[in-house]
Amino acid sequence: MEAYEKLEEIDLLDTDLIYKLEKEVEKLVEELQSESYQVLVHLRNILTTIRGNIRKYSEPMDNYSIAAVDSSYDPLPLDLFMGTLCAIVYGYVHYPSGEYKLSTTILPVRQLTEKEEPSRLVGLHADLLELKTMYRCLEQPDIHFDILVRDGDFPPTEILFKPYHETREAFRRRLIEATRKIFDRASKLDVGVVGVVKRIRTSLIAFKTNMEEKLTIRLNDLLVASSVLGEGEYFVLGRYGDLIEDEPLFPAYLKKRTDSRTIMRTWNELVELIPQIEDVVIAYYKPRSKIANPIKLLCWNVDIDNFIRFCIAHTPQYPPYPDFLNLIDKICLEYSRSLRVSDLMWYALANVLERRGLRYLDTPKGKVDLLRPSSVQKLESIAMKLASIMKVLK
Repeated sequence: MEAYEKLEEIDLLDTDLIYKLEKEVEKLVEELQSESYQVLVHLRNILTTIRGNIRKYSEPMDNYSIAAVDSSYDPLPLDLFMGTLCAIVYGYVHYPSGEYKLSTTILPVRQLTEKEEPSRLVGLHADLLELKTMYRCLEQPDIHFDILVRDGDFPPTEILFKPYHETREAFRRRLIEATRKIFDRASKLDVGVVGVVKRIRTSLIAFKTNMEEKLTIRLNDLLVASSVLGEGEYFVLGRYGDLIEDEPLFPAYLKKRTDSRTIMRTWNELVELIPQIEDVVIAYYKPRSKIANPIKLLCWNVDIDNFIRFCIAHTPQYPPYPDFLNLIDKICLEYSRSLRVSDLMWYALANVLERRGLRYLDTPKGKVDLLRPSSVQKLESIAMKLASIMKVLK
């Protein structure tokens, strides 16, 4: 009881803590101030370099029929005594018809180390499911579209990095094979393929305009594109395979950012398997919305100018993304949330394990519940979720 009372007396607005935090923030602001002038100068230099390539919106000459692919999952998987499980909802929508198909899979997450984040592994599996869905769209004769779109980068950047662990390398090979099949099938059908990147984290623009390494990191694409593009404006940076000082643009950028000695060799191996990767074009545009951030496109076999104009023409004020992406994003999220897929998965596991008499493991120290969360704090949450499920099912 005494310990509990001491806890209650803790001042959450500790003045010493606030003072220390302010000091740290002051140091950070001083560092930013010392660099801000230099950053502004280089932003102006970049604008001067690319000004001639910036284009303004005009009405698209052609409309498109699009198949858009996405997935949704709980970033916090069910971490139980029997293992870590996650439910992933994934699928596609046809635009403009609005016809869609969703699937759900239960994924056992096998961590390679205790420090590894389960959400990262789930993300990799979701990537693979999305690529498989893209290929299925290309294989189905009853789905007619001009462009296949992924909500995210395509080809996935992960294929350029060889992991140290054999299990991860096997997974990377599966991503490579799925990517190869998509490009090959799209080539035969003359279908364009586009990756739409809403959260831009690269610094390709500064890299291509020969900024020094420290400034390349500071001058990320989101900052640069926001500074040089007005509403409804766009520009094309170039192809992945464009030569920069005798090296292809994209792997040269990755080599500089990561200090990897194997990137170029890996790139050459990929080009032998997937020659289309060299012709992926990088472009940026800003929607006609005051609250919108720039969007990055990775395009292959697409009329870049017309497709960007099409995206701008079909983007609402909010959410400021193309209608076809908003549609698949909403479908996946609402399906996952309305059905509470993770909760239903736990309930289904409980039913099956109890029916087969496998839920409880007899040990010399008593019974162990295989569906007990590994984190004790989650017990109450699981109980509340189960109660809500039972109400719905009654």
